[in-house]
Amino acid sequence: MGRYVEKSLAEGEEVVAQGTWPIAYWTFAWVILGVAAVAGLLSLVYLGWLAVIVLVWFGLVTLHMSTTQFAVTNQRVALKRGWLTLSTQELAVSNIEEVRVEQTLIGRLFGFGRVVVTGTGEGVIAFPPMGHPIRFRQAIENARNRARATGGAPAPPPRRPKR
Repeated sequence: MGRYVEKSLAEGEEVVAQGTWPIAYWTFAWVILGVAAVAGLLSLVYLGWLAVIVLVWFGLVTLHMSTTQFAVTNQRVALKRGWLTLSTQELAVSNIEEVRVEQTLIGRLFGFGRVVVTGTGEGVIAFPPMGHPIRFRQAIENARNRARATGGAPAPPPRRPKR
């Protein structure tokens, strides 16, 4: 399965940042799966059904996290959801008015939070929880500043240092 943002890039457009799911989310899902597997092995009747339910839940959560993509390009911010059906939200970086980071105490401790991007008019993209939301916000602000500096025209991609 290809990645939506990479497939939909316009000429001169380049991905500058991609959001990732928090490691805490993946860890929690694997821990619950492990507990359910052990419970299922210890009891064949009552907890066995719990193990099946948790296995289905784990599959759905994994599918959801694997088919949700959030990225910043030098021209837009995009959120893509779905596998069999596709739902996208995109906002041109030149139309962004505000970028907010929302983090709870637990989110700050474990390095995850939500980014909410507000554009001109009624455009709002509320991203799902992601790891390193401040880095994602910085990437949006950098793309926005480059777009402003070029008068809203597609900004050239940032130069990468040679290694």
